[in-house]
Amino acid sequence: MDALGQQIRLNSEADGHSPDERESLLMTNSSICVVCIAMCIFSLVLNHYKD
Repeated sequence: MDALGQQIRLNSEADGHSPDERESLLMTNSSICVVCIAMCIFSLVLNHYKD
């Protein structure tokens, strides 16, 4: 296991999440991010063409 993986695993154990839970939390956060960014761009485009 590499140093970063080791660190992540230690952090995961420290905050009470298993590495798998941690992974799915990260996935959830990044997909929420993507949706937010998409909505931002979408509303910017709508506002641009509304004028």
